[in-house]
Amino acid sequence: MRFIPSFFLLSALTWGQTCVPVSTLRPVDSLSGSLTGADCRLSDGSISAEYVLTLPTFGQLQLNAASTDFEVTLFLRDAAGRKLESGPAIQRTIERGEYTVVVNALKPGQLGSFSLNSAFQPEPNTLCRDITRAGPAQTISGHLLDSSCRLLDNSPYDGYRVTLFGAGTLDVSMTSPNFSGTVTLLDDNGRALASDPAAISVVLPGGGDYTVVAAGADPSSRGDYLLALKFTPADEETCRSLKTLRASEDVKGSIDDGSCRFGVDALFTYYDLSVTEAGFADLRVIPARDMSLLVAVLDRTGRLVSEDLEGGGANRPILGQQLSPGAYSVLLITQGNGGDYTLQYRFAPGPAAICPALELRPDTTQAGSLAGASSCRFLNAMQDVYTFSTPSAGTLDITLSSDDFYGSLVLRDANDNTQARSDASDTQEARISANLDAGSYSLSALSIYPGAYTIQYKFTPGSPAACPGARILAVNSALVANLGEGTCRGPDGQPLDPYQFTLPSQGVVALFMTSSDVDSYLSLSDSLGSILRRDDDSYGAPDAMILQWLTGGTYRVNASASGGAQSGRYRFDLLFAGGDRPSGCLPKGDLSPGTLQGALFVTSCHYRDDTFADIYRLTVAEAMDLDITMSADGFDPYMELLDGRGNVLDVDDNSGDGAAARLTTSVDAGTYYVVAKSFVNQGYAVGPYSIVLR
Repeated sequence: MRFIPSFFLLSALTWGQTCVPVSTLRPVDSLSGSLTGADCRLSDGSISAEYVLTLPTFGQLQLNAASTDFEVTLFLRDAAGRKLESGPAIQRTIERGEYTVVVNALKPGQLGSFSLNSAFQPEPNTLCRDITRAGPAQTISGHLLDSSCRLLDNSPYDGYRVTLFGAGTLDVSMTSPNFSGTVTLLDDNGRALASDPAAISVVLPGGGDYTVVAAGADPSSRGDYLLALKFTPADEETCRSLKTLRASEDVKGSIDDGSCRFGVDALFTYYDLSVTEAGFADLRVIPARDMSLLVAVLDRTGRLVSEDLEGGGANRPILGQQLSPGAYSVLLITQGNGGDYTLQYRFAPGPAAICPALELRPDTTQAGSLAGASSCRFLNAMQDVYTFSTPSAGTLDITLSSDDFYGSLVLRDANDNTQARSDASDTQEARISANLDAGSYSLSALSIYPGAYTIQYKFTPGSPAACPGARILAVNSALVANLGEGTCRGPDGQPLDPYQFTLPSQGVVALFMTSSDVDSYLSLSDSLGSILRRDDDSYGAPDAMILQWLTGGTYRVNASASGGAQSGRYRFDLLFAGGDRPSGCLPKGDLSPGTLQGALFVTSCHYRDDTFADIYRLTVAEAMDLDITMSADGFDPYMELLDGRGNVLDVDDNSGDGAAARLTTSVDAGTYYVVAKSFVNQGYAVGPYSIVLR
């Protein structure tokens, strides 16, 4: 049974020892750290430390690190582990989402202190959508800046995502010597549950995801603040930590109807885990009967560190994880009926052990096996790591075969940055084919299930054929092509189709790559080759979309596959709307009594639920009953009513005649915002609409 709750598939870690990120790096931050013998090593033997960075929207990122003890190198990786850039300083445009920043000593054996600084400037007129995680018992030192996210009234704010396991009271306070502020708690639908200038205490009926908004009281608010969170489970709440694990021990427990829940079918229980010094945690669960269990470790912010389902065989999870000092949670999860279990916890202090590297030999069938008690780990899987060197440029072809599991192959460079990945399925084995330069590489053979496997590796020397010139595209055109038919290969050695287009004037360009065969990936660059945008799944996984306002000129876009090692048919669309920079997610104007005609297009706001939206300001002079109707022929209209700070007050889909959306809401005097969009299941719908305000 493949039981991997999607709740936990959050982000990737490097393979070396599946090390835990040192801490969170915020978009604008200044940290001090050190590299010691207890830290993790890259495959070249150099010491490194990782930080998690969550960017709220597209924008300009700057990173720099310095040390008087060693030569610093930074690696910026996306959620798939791909290197986006490296060096002692990084400055680039970047998409919203979660990233890993790796601070690395250039040579093995180099240790010492370092400083790490980040700065981020959001793209104008965009909504902040991805936010930093925070734990329910955490104190955060933050600061509001000119570059902070903005509420609809232009007040700066920081958002934090908090995950709670059960009912209880969440207390949140914010203090600042620099400005007057407001702290707000939002539910998962964006509705404000409580708001206050200083502190809130909210009784929550159940667990789930919540958002804490630390905002200035007005647009001029700037300066440092302190945000404190504390969660107290309700007296009658049965979903609570069963124990704090501090030393090696065996713990007996059970999962039943009184345990915690994810949705309807998944039951779980959890333990706090306190780690006072770096070391290796070994967690094994033995069910008393035939019960499938998943064991997962989360850090103090609720971010997944590692998980295992059947590392020790059927119904026998084994999770081995190197942990830094800190507070963690250990979750035991099952689907359907529960039962009794024994949790065996062992902890061995000490520096991270190096994952043994096996030699990959060409033109030879190599046999291996994965087992939870002995194999290294990679997030939610067991892995064997192979190293090899290519003496010259050439083409490698690697296949993983197994009768016991559907495995995966991950190819990485000498600094453990992902080059390509291939996952087996019912119809195909995991296989990577790549054109690579001479150098050193590593290969991981992965599976969530134990068992035996074989690897076939073939290397053919030879310089790859020259990449042909980019195909010229006209604006407002579309084509169908086959990725992998051409001879062009990207830096990762995988197929790439280059295109070029020229914009006659400034305006918004919209690029779409859709396919049922490959996980689409787009990269947009200017005439000098500087990367302007990258995208993987913005059009709805696995399709890519880039929306960007550009000046007139010539640009290049590369179409490829996100995971590498993929080929197949795809469609590419290029749309262009000339004009000044659009208002985006700023209000398009004021909504007045009568009928307003509008149209959703690629120039509309890229809304937080992955739809196009137009936002209108509504000023109400006195308390009244609103009656607003939105109609459209080309899509299912949907409306949201927001208060002056952007909190959701009301929503509607089909309360009007036919498929029209209608809001009938009583409001007090004040400023409000009406969001006109399509129903979320329709994705990025476009077309004309009308709004009637009575």
